[in-house]
Amino acid sequence: MYKSQPYIQISFEDFNQPLGLHMNPENRWVKKAERIPWSALEKDYAKNFPNPKGNVAQSIRMALGALLIQKEYHYSDEETVAQIQENPYLQFFVGLPGYQEEAPFEASSMVHFRERLDEVTLIEINEKILAYNQKDDDDTTPPTDSSNRAARLEYCSFNAYNESDILISTIRRYHERHGYYPERVLADKIYRNRKNLNYCKQRGIRLSGPALGRTKKNEVRDKTTEDQDNADRVAVERGFSQLKSCFGADLIG
Repeated sequence: MYKSQPYIQISFEDFNQPLGLHMNPENRWVKKAERIPWSALEKDYAKNFPNPKGNVAQSIRMALGALLIQKEYHYSDEETVAQIQENPYLQFFVGLPGYQEEAPFEASSMVHFRERLDEVTLIEINEKILAYNQKDDDDTTPPTDSSNRAARLEYCSFNAYNESDILISTIRRYHERHGYYPERVLADKIYRNRKNLNYCKQRGIRLSGPALGRTKKNEVRDKTTEDQDNADRVAVERGFSQLKSCFGADLIG
């Protein structure tokens, strides 16, 4: 059972602060909350609870907010609840109408949050957050140089996983979106396993980086292309750093 929360889009000014407690509206958790379309996310989330009976589930803001907090600090389930209980900024982030001394939910609820917010749901949420923060005057034409590019979340999980396993599915989704495969993939060494290399080779995709194993005798290498790929990879990493430091992407797993 799910009950829509009337205060899901509560503003910082409406947050009920204890007498004498001064809270900074420029706090990072306040700013991060402003960049997430909670009301829109809740409408879609509510569709997952068609049964009008049973216990009332926590709101999407409570569930997603708690998981993002946990991901940020690598807390255990118990410590995540304790930190939310003690921190008014975190309570605002998860959608409480005001500061309260008691914990908003039990640690066991974190398990249910992770089950409900699976990979597909998290990708959909990311797309909505990107659209919500897209300015009306933004130019959506893909740039042809190494200037800033829009970022897209292809996989998100609150559980451990091997990053190299998702490269093929990511390339497939790229093909579904654009109708063709990318010319090259700029990736870390972890992605350069035989399975990924063979997949890319069969489709004419250059997976940047050194060849596996020892350098072969009389091997001819295209240093110009390698240097360009390395330079562009640095630009990609710089973009990741900017997303983390300026736009809260460090909260995404």
